[in-house]
Amino acid sequence: MDILKNINLFRESKGFTESLLLNKIGESKSFFSDLRDGNIELNTKILINIALALDIKLEQLLRPVGNFSSLRFRSRKPNEQQKAQREIHILQLSIWLENYQYIEELLNTKILYKLQDVQNNNPEKTAIDARIKLGLSDVEPILDIGSLIENRAGIKLYNFKSDLENFFGLSIGLEDGEPIIAYNDNSDISVERKIFTIAHELGHLLLHKHSYHQNSVEEDEIEEKEADQFASYFLMPEKAFAKKWEESKGKSFIERVFHVKRYFKVSYKTVLQRFQKNGWKQNPFKLFNRYYKQKAKKENLIYPLKKKDEPYQLEEVDLMVDRLESLVRIAYEKELISNSKAAEVLELSLIDFKDRALMWNKELP
Repeated sequence: MDILKNINLFRESKGFTESLLLNKIGESKSFFSDLRDGNIELNTKILINIALALDIKLEQLLRPVGNFSSLRFRSRKPNEQQKAQREIHILQLSIWLENYQYIEELLNTKILYKLQDVQNNNPEKTAIDARIKLGLSDVEPILDIGSLIENRAGIKLYNFKSDLENFFGLSIGLEDGEPIIAYNDNSDISVERKIFTIAHELGHLLLHKHSYHQNSVEEDEIEEKEADQFASYFLMPEKAFAKKWEESKGKSFIERVFHVKRYFKVSYKTVLQRFQKNGWKQNPFKLFNRYYKQKAKKENLIYPLKKKDEPYQLEEVDLMVDRLESLVRIAYEKELISNSKAAEVLELSLIDFKDRALMWNKELP
């Protein structure tokens, strides 16, 4: 395993030059060239200093980057720093997956993928077919997308934090054994956006099976629009949308938009885009802006809304990804894994995991 490659990946992702990192670890200017030429060897002390300087765990330097053959991880014109961060997220994902599969094998709880037969070139039709396959009616909202994707669809969900600009998620196809969807769990991204990202990546898995390969890093605009269309109809089927909109017709336009958005757990823009797609005579975005401006003035709300703003937004508890945590608890309480292993799988410090285990012990049956 090329440790130097990992050092450079983390260094570039932090925006550090070699000189800056050398200053932080107290090594000479020739350190990296000597290392590349094989004139010196890395010892534990140096590795620990490098890990501390980069603010990462030592084990992250010692693990090879995951070699996924069906990875879809794209962004708009990524620079070198963003490409390095991309590789680090792949490394973190590979470690997480290895631990997840270990716990599943330990408990014999693997769930088979249920959507391999869903295939259609039409995003809306594919969304309907996927919902039917998962046992959802055409007027039913998705109350818990985390459980639906993991426990019914058989797709692993991974939430991680990334500072990559305009990066919301990625997915891995069946060529690597099982499908995986990962979404950016940064606090500045709305829950609505995170839920939509999960549905968006599911759209890619079903619509764009041919485009899953690790070497492609730039987005395909047509495929992105198709995945967005899939996500909109998967989360908010047309029949259900029309029914819910009709039920609320006694309310004002702005109240109805917010009611529908909260009901289907989508953004207000997703609701307005549906009107636009359905061919409304009035521009729904202009209509919304006019009424929201009045509402904001009357109720002292933020106006104008910025790109990431989501009025009456969902809370963190509206999106729970908890299957792995549940499996870890079962394995831990059966004494099949140690404190340290449980902490590693849940990506917690040993102290934080012990607090979690103490909380489990104090819970009512």
